[in-house]
Amino acid sequence: MPPGKAVERLRLEELAGEAEEKEDLVVEHELRGVEPEMIDWFWTYLAEGGAKGTEEATRRYKLWHPRDHVSFEWEGETVHRVVERIGETPPVEMRMRAEPPDEIPIPRSPSYSHAMAESILGKGDKPLGWLLHEYEKMPGGTRMRSTFRLPATLLSVVREALRKHCLEEMGELTSLLPELYRKERG
Repeated sequence: MPPGKAVERLRLEELAGEAEEKEDLVVEHELRGVEPEMIDWFWTYLAEGGAKGTEEATRRYKLWHPRDHVSFEWEGETVHRVVERIGETPPVEMRMRAEPPDEIPIPRSPSYSHAMAESILGKGDKPLGWLLHEYEKMPGGTRMRSTFRLPATLLSVVREALRKHCLEEMGELTSLLPELYRKERG
């Protein structure tokens, strides 16, 4: 990037480079007042927003993290493009695809009965990394573990910012989801 040039957004594959070595970041959550079924429903709610257009998809996505989530749009039927702020970098654009949780290279834990997985796509739709949210009912809410498997070079740069973002994002579900679930589900 030329010196002094303003950057509107970064592409994740540009940040990751050609790195092949992957590293995991694991973030644990306790979501009080949120049931696993609400989270299952929330993933569908986000996806269905795309059927109503980019504006509605983005509105729903921003509910989840009003400050860091910038946009959400579908690219075909299975890939979506999001723009997020992760730490102090300019907004980062990522292409993501939902994946069967048992078919990604992050091993599932038998102690979690619910899971959602996505790949983060690079050039030629080759996965740069993966994320896995696993969760289970606990007294008073849901216990969740989020695992990000990303290029080691990228993770070394954004590790703490990504951890903070993930904690804020999932923490937002405790205030957002119970009311939204009741309102939308009747």
